[in-house]
Amino acid sequence: MPDSIRKQILMDVEAALNTVAALATAVRGRPEHLNFPRPIAGFFPATEETEQHPDTTELNELNFIVRCLVDESDEQHALYELEDVLLEVEKAVKADPTRGGLAEYTNKTGIKYLYVDAELPRAGADLLFRARYATEESDPTHQNMD
Repeated sequence: MPDSIRKQILMDVEAALNTVAALATAVRGRPEHLNFPRPIAGFFPATEETEQHPDTTELNELNFIVRCLVDESDEQHALYELEDVLLEVEKAVKADPTRGGLAEYTNKTGIKYLYVDAELPRAGADLLFRARYATEESDPTHQNMD
């Protein structure tokens, strides 16, 4: 059975995160409960909005999150360590905004800081993205970017 376009886009995001040298670990899903080396990034879908078109096309906007968590390093505070990781992750996700030709675009829609505390040696933030893609209304595995 062929994969949905949405699944293929998420797999492409995973591949992009695996190229980030600043990360010790990249995972599918929320990383905060995992006891893996940091810096760590986990990605997961948040919502998807669909617009029906009269020509049997669905225009989809997949909102996904890349959650980044860091520990303070010997060189700098956790906030600045986090900023370095966010920059590298954002560059990797934006390197191919078409997700290998599957999407019309992938845009960053914001950042949500989860925690930054002067007393804690950890920091975290969510990078928020939106990928727009089209499929046939009757078949989410068939791309329709016409």
